[in-house]
Amino acid sequence: MSQAQGLFKATGNVSRQTTRKMYDFYPTPPEATAAFMAAELKHIRAHAPRQVWEPCVGNGAMAEVIRNTGFTVVGSDLQNRWPETEDFIQRDIFDWQARPADAVITNPPYALMSKRNGTAPFLTHLMHLDVPYIAMLLGSQWAYAQNRKWLHDTMPMSRIYNIRWRLQWTKEKNPPQSHNWVVWDRNHIGDTTHHFLDKP
Repeated sequence: MSQAQGLFKATGNVSRQTTRKMYDFYPTPPEATAAFMAAELKHIRAHAPRQVWEPCVGNGAMAEVIRNTGFTVVGSDLQNRWPETEDFIQRDIFDWQARPADAVITNPPYALMSKRNGTAPFLTHLMHLDVPYIAMLLGSQWAYAQNRKWLHDTMPMSRIYNIRWRLQWTKEKNPPQSHNWVVWDRNHIGDTTHHFLDKP
């Protein structure tokens, strides 16, 4: 037993391994999407006046908020959990060879954005599809990992929106977590800009 493990046991603290749900299915709290849409609406419409792609649509939690701002949503996912089946396409992100819309807004699977080797295959595939506008809800530390410096040098972030409240993902007693919205916008000129979102 290491000194650290012994100290944890002696003080009554036990380290916990967080077990993630299958397929990283965590419906996005609607207020996180609503705050982002209000801040980014003009930038989204510059690329996609009518239609947005949500490639991790899940049960439609994010898609419904996007719809409420006047867009139609192409929703795709590995699993069919969205009741709006007429707009749903059951397909792995890596099986798409052409984008169905010019703007992506999504909460991507953690495992496909935070690999230990610094790769983010979910993002790089969307870049391969030449999507001109990508917005992702990510953990607040995602942008600052040293092993992703190459990614930021290759595909610079346009805007980062710091969410000024913590998101609760489950009904269990897991602590709420800090998140940012990160945007890659082909129309952006200059360095990455930082902004804040308040709870609507």
